[in-house]
Amino acid sequence: MATPAPTITGVEPSWGPVAGGTEVVINGTNFDTDALVTFDGSPALVIAASATSFTVTTPAHAAGTAPIVIKNGDGQSATGSFLYSDTAPVTDMAMPTAPDMATGHDMAKGGGGGGGGCSMVGEGAPTGAAALLFGALLLALALRRRFLA
Repeated sequence: MATPAPTITGVEPSWGPVAGGTEVVINGTNFDTDALVTFDGSPALVIAASATSFTVTTPAHAAGTAPIVIKNGDGQSATGSFLYSDTAPVTDMAMPTAPDMATGHDMAKGGGGGGGGCSMVGEGAPTGAAALLFGALLLALALRRRFLA
């Protein structure tokens, strides 16, 4: 009977700095505890391993998405991904569901004359100018950090 192939069901956190050194937990199924774990071909330092989870430290990598491969001794492998970035990714974006009080436009229905708003949630957002792409529409943004008391 053939051994079931490994699968990756989750990677936490899903991103880290280009310098590497991020402790990552990779969850899945059918892992060999002595499997090889690589990030875009570079071996990760394995801290802990089980049939359903690997805890590793990421190697350094250029900015961008890197494939994660867990390769069992029988040659079967599972693939996931990890984002290398020195700037935290946006983790959530919300548009108001009620008409904007300042303009009277319903942003959830596309607004009417602009001037409405939306919010993005993430970590490490820079202040200053930036751009946001909605399909083919490029919007210029003035970013500001919100500090909670």
